[in-house]
Amino acid sequence: MSEDSPGIVVHPSLKLEDVREQFDGNEPQGRGRETAAPRGYNAELLANAMLGEHPRFEKWSPGPWVDNYVTSQSSVSCYIEVKTAIDQYPSHTPGRFRIWGPHHHRLLASADVYEDTSRLHLYLFVVYTLDSGIEQEIGKVVVPAIHVDDHIDTWSLTDHVTMGEQLTYTVSWRALLGALDVSLAEFTATDTIDLTTGSDSLQAARKHTDA
Repeated sequence: MSEDSPGIVVHPSLKLEDVREQFDGNEPQGRGRETAAPRGYNAELLANAMLGEHPRFEKWSPGPWVDNYVTSQSSVSCYIEVKTAIDQYPSHTPGRFRIWGPHHHRLLASADVYEDTSRLHLYLFVVYTLDSGIEQEIGKVVVPAIHVDDHIDTWSLTDHVTMGEQLTYTVSWRALLGALDVSLAEFTATDTIDLTTGSDSLQAARKHTDA
């Protein structure tokens, strides 16, 4: 791993609130729009703008198991699952991310199939707070899906409005940062924490784009 090698994020300074301010991103469109939460949908649009060569708030995915598919500036193809969490619930406990087992396992299976190609499989985790009902981003992190899988220990069953009862993994955003070895100070002070920086998988993917 080389820390000198840049990560996959092209436009790290873009934030969740930029979607609301610059684009009518609060009306979910396409697959799953009936159950999509506006803030989660906005984060999916944000993912495309952050990783794509041009900062466009748009989305396209090859299936329900992943939220967005983006071709990066370096021609690396990125499959991105996006998760959002509020900073604190009314109970004063930290907000939590929920990972759905079927989607996670399909993402990992795709990563395994395309391991030796110019494709990456990623998670984008976004934490926000509310100011007069308007979301304000606190921080975000982009991380390879396989690294997230390394920290999943226990699955539980949860009912989904369209999928029925499925395996899920829930984790507070503070616990996730700890697992990924990202400090709270770094998370809140940095526009985007890009954990693909220097990763072997990203460098291998870039080599395939040069072939």
